[in-house]
Amino acid sequence: MPKADTLLIALDNLNEKTVSTDNLQSLLKNWPGEEFDDLIRENDENPETKWDKTEAYFVTLGKKKKFETRIKVWLFKMQFEKIINNILESQKTVLNGFKEIRSEEKFMRILGAILKVGNCMNAGNKNRG
Repeated sequence: MPKADTLLIALDNLNEKTVSTDNLQSLLKNWPGEEFDDLIRENDENPETKWDKTEAYFVTLGKKKKFETRIKVWLFKMQFEKIINNILESQKTVLNGFKEIRSEEKFMRILGAILKVGNCMNAGNKNRG
């Protein structure tokens, strides 16, 4: 992980050379919960407090407004192209499947037979169709 000050500068500039997606995912996974707000308040009230290295790191990052949300947005931005490519690949697979189904004559005959059987079963009955 980069130093807290380096990370904050990279966040302001969305500098992807400084921070990797793995860094951001790790940071989000380990980001403190609701008790973190109390830690920030405590730090503001008593700035001379000595924190452990990890706590000091999170306190420094937590001073940035909406830090966690910014990290999530940045991570989404970094992964956007990969996400879109996965969606497009899935879409391509589904469309190819539809194309195969429509072009397969035997499958269409089977569906036609099923439709005929259903129509015969429903014939003359207003409630069934």
